[in-house]
Amino acid sequence: METVWFCLLALVAAIYGILDGYDLGVGALYPFIGRTPEERESVRRTILPVWDGNEVWLIAGGGILFFSFPVAYSSGFAGFYLAFFVLLWLLIPRGLALELRDEVPHPLTRGFCDGVFFWSSTLLGFLFGVALGNVLRGVPLDASGYFFVPFWTIMGLGPHPGVFDWYTVLAGFSTLAVLMVHGSAFAAARTVGPVRNRARQAAKYASVPAVMLSTAWAALSPVANPVLNENYFGHPWAYALPVGAGVAGLAMIVLAWLGRERGTFIASSTAIVLSVGASALALYPRLLPSTLDHAQDLTIYNSGASHYALTAGLVWGAFGLTLAFGYSVFAHYKFRGRVPPQANEGAASQAGQLH
Repeated sequence: METVWFCLLALVAAIYGILDGYDLGVGALYPFIGRTPEERESVRRTILPVWDGNEVWLIAGGGILFFSFPVAYSSGFAGFYLAFFVLLWLLIPRGLALELRDEVPHPLTRGFCDGVFFWSSTLLGFLFGVALGNVLRGVPLDASGYFFVPFWTIMGLGPHPGVFDWYTVLAGFSTLAVLMVHGSAFAAARTVGPVRNRARQAAKYASVPAVMLSTAWAALSPVANPVLNENYFGHPWAYALPVGAGVAGLAMIVLAWLGRERGTFIASSTAIVLSVGASALALYPRLLPSTLDHAQDLTIYNSGASHYALTAGLVWGAFGLTLAFGYSVFAHYKFRGRVPPQANEGAASQAGQLH
């Protein structure tokens, strides 16, 4: 039953990566693909009806971790306490910038909200990659199951690493680059005219560095934490996941350079899903590896809830996830199609009414 919940956690992480991933990618490219107030309003409207629904999957992931693996949840939130507050300080103003931009119809207010949306989206995309890098690299768990990680030490690996080191920074830039391709492909598929052309160009030129950075990150992961190779050495079939992610990345490059935005989006989505799956398989059955002693790793077995709780919770968890998935499908179907160009900034109020 612990394995089932571990797979559910990985599935929710992959769905969040696809859905909120394109939100963050659009935000990271916001001032570059939308250069006039009208163009930026068109870019904003591509995600305005669905962005908050996409973030439900982040909450779902936290809920699954809290319910199924409470020891790992408490240890992780205690050790990354300040880092989680930084994420909140970025998530909250990002949402406020999207929703409050049109409440005060003044160029200064809109410019400020645009800047907050851009910087918070960019930093979130980077920090989510850093967070995944920290989990894969491991943290200095002691015998009590708790740890403390400073923001940085000497940017190197070791028994007592910081949140930022060369490996986690590489993970952050890799994730941000992939999300920029993902988001620009989504924006290109939802817009018209110059905005669409710029989004297609952004996907084209970001695709190559995204794949190069991701390949370097994958290749150096066993250097950062050798235990990540154990499941692959023991089960050669598992290499299908990272190889598939690499093939999807190459397809993403080809499709981006051919100007096929929908194909690029499908390829980037596939790469995200397979990359999350490859990371989860590399960790299994660990949730948080220890850099001090792997005997102190937090696994799905020593940090999980009781068998009865996991079994009973699976019924309600499956019901809740089905509702969330159904809502996501409905929302994206309801607001499908291309966003027409905006004649003036007054159209923003119409976007808010749609949302």
